[in-house]
Amino acid sequence: TSIYIDFRTAELVATRTRRVNGAAGTFEGVVATDLSLRKVNDFLRRLSLSKNGLAMVVETDGQLIGVSRGPHLKPAPDGGNLRLNAAESADPLVVATYAATRSLFGELPGAQPRTGVFTGPAGERVQLGYARLRDDAGLDWLIMVAVPRHDFLHDIEDNFHHTVLLALAAAAGVT
Repeated sequence: TSIYIDFRTAELVATRTRRVNGAAGTFEGVVATDLSLRKVNDFLRRLSLSKNGLAMVVETDGQLIGVSRGPHLKPAPDGGNLRLNAAESADPLVVATYAATRSLFGELPGAQPRTGVFTGPAGERVQLGYARLRDDAGLDWLIMVAVPRHDFLHDIEDNFHHTVLLALAAAAGVT
């Protein structure tokens, strides 16, 4: 089934069903099980990312399954919960990451992970890794990790600037 919110636990759930045939190959019934997706969110929240980085899993229409920071559900007018679309998130990097994955790279990615760079909401360069996860049972998810380049390049950039200043100071002292 499509992913839905379990009204008792307020967790995302997918129900998997399978036809059961008898010995003669005729239809006998159906077996089904509910699969909680809470572990996806738990896993994403435990990832060791930079302080500004994020990881998320969405369906191809943008409906969040899990995200490393911020909510994946939103309050409904009746007091319950609704699924949150990545394009409607209050987190600008979630919105920008989903948009970059969908537009900068054209068609939805295949199974092979890919990388790219996009301009983030504050004008910063953001490194992006993404992949599409599909199976024969109907699973079709986009997995994304986005980290502002400054988060992992700041030590190198700072060292470069210090080296330039020292070189200028040394050059000024020699002349």
